[in-house]
Amino acid sequence: MMRGVEAPTESNLVAENAALRSENARLQAENAALRAQVAQQRAELAAALERLAALERRSQEAPGFVKPNRPQQTGEKHPRKQRAAEHNTSRKRTTPTRQERPCAGVLPGVPV
Repeated sequence: MMRGVEAPTESNLVAENAALRSENARLQAENAALRAQVAQQRAELAAALERLAALERRSQEAPGFVKPNRPQQTGEKHPRKQRAAEHNTSRKRTTPTRQERPCAGVLPGVPV
């Protein structure tokens, strides 16, 4: 015999066997509960995907107040119409008729 290692006795083996069986039963119950949860979530996912597909089908239809797109023009474009030369100028600036300067003392902080 080796030192520090006990030979398994029958009572130790029976106790270990009972502990392993109870742990196995607990794990099987947990596994069954998890399988039920997975089945429920798969059913919820199928319902959600079905609802999503229905919403996507509905969103592709245009509402009644929307006009259809106009077809693109085929052929060449006409050149843009230009303004007449008489209307294509700005107002000319003239020389000022007079210049007014603020009076001292009326506006504080304004130099004369």
